[in-house]
This record gives sequence, structure tokens and C-alpha cells, in this order.
Amino acid sequence: MHFSSEEVTPTFLLENQNYSRFLLLFFFVVRCEGCETEFLEIFLLFFFPSFFGLFLLVLFTVTTIT
Repeated sequence: MHFSSEEVTPTFLLENQNYSRFLLLFFFVVRCEGCETEFLEIFLLFFFPSFFGLFLLVLFTVTTIT
């Protein structure tokens, strides 16, 4: 599956949660290797089936990286 940058918008990510979850999980793993505790928390949030869970995932990932 290929998506151009124009297609990847917040609405697109909400409608395609599997793609957005994979993308965020991949981003987190690449940026934070060896963070097992944080990864477990992220993983649990990752499969929380709602926009709120996705929001928490993004928020936590951003605060962990910065």
C-alpha cells in the first residue's frame, strides 16, 4: 500500500487507524530503541480503540522524544 504525502492528513489517519498505528509505532521504535518500559505503555495505548487512545499515544510519544 502506497500513500503520497498529500493523502496522509489527520482525517485520513482517523479513517485508516491501522495504517496510522503502524506508522506511529514504527516512528516510536525507530526514535526510542531500548525503552522497554515506555514501549509497553505505548503498546497498550496503541490498541486502545478510540481517537482518545490515539491522541494519548501521540502526546506521550512526543513528550518522550523531546
